[in-house]
Amino acid sequence: MFKKLIASLTFLLFLTFIPAYAVSTKSYQYVENDHIIQITDPREISLTYEYDNFNRLILKKYPNGRKVEYEYDNIGHRTKVIDDDKTTSFEYDIFGNISKITFPNSESVQYLYDPLGKLLKLTYPDNSEIY
Repeated sequence: MFKKLIASLTFLLFLTFIPAYAVSTKSYQYVENDHIIQITDPREISLTYEYDNFNRLILKKYPNGRKVEYEYDNIGHRTKVIDDDKTTSFEYDIFGNISKITFPNSESVQYLYDPLGKLLKLTYPDNSEIY
């Protein structure tokens, strides 16, 4: 009985502190290839998406004016993410595995794989390594 009472009180306290905006409905707009192009919240604030001719995401536009751009190589690997002029770059080995990520602060993380694609070594910006 005591446990049940505590559980009930806990549930009631939890319900008491749910803010009014916690329950909302968003609308989603898609194009014919099932890619989402817009998400709109109940306040009519929208996040929009743009794709290239290969159906790869190339741009996200936020309501506050922030833009995130995506660039790809000829094979389709994402090579850059540009977020408010801060660029994160990605490099790949000949097998398509990510070999290096360079962050906006110019620090990078490097990955080394065996011929089967199993990660062998991870090198952090401070040159520490995990095998």
